Amino acid sequence: MPKFLMNELHRPVSRDILENGKGNKKVLGMESQLSRAASIMTLRISYNSYPIFETRGDRMRFRYMRFWIESAHKKMHWKVPTLLRIAMDVLDDTLDEGCCFHEKLKRGEIIICNNACVAHARDSFEDLEGDKPRHLVRAWMQVQKVDLLKPSNQQHTETTEVVESRKTTK
Repeated sequence: MPKFLMNELHRPVSRDILENGKGNKKVLGMESQLSRAASIMTLRISYNSYPIFETRGDRMRFRYMRFWIESAHKKMHWKVPTLLRIAMDVLDDTLDEGCCFHEKLKRGEIIICNNACVAHARDSFEDLEGDKPRHLVRAWMQVQKVDLLKPSNQQHTETTEVVESRKTTK
């Protein structure tokens, strides 16, 4: 991708705000209603900006959901900048070409991926007539950063040393 388009993916981009409550103002308290007022929501969206690609040292972060970028611009009454739209088109095409998993999951199957390492999406689904409705379950697993940064043999050595040092102090 040309550098001038890549720049669009490295600069902060406004994203829509995700909230619980599905916009049902009858259920919301006064604070929630105020935070969702159009003028406040516009301000909140403008602060909810971060790059699609971000690099810090030898680490990269990739956060991209085109729908939320476009809906934020719509709520702000902004046109999606032409270069950003072109960069997202190229990115979408590249991600589609690089897709490596096209299987349909069967009941009870699960896919586990590291959001920090894998760009992923899923196609929408419709339940078949007469079948039980399907249920999507999301699970988050937290791995300590220290475990990710150490090679597995070094990690094992340190764990062993801790266990052995505890044995000698007892």
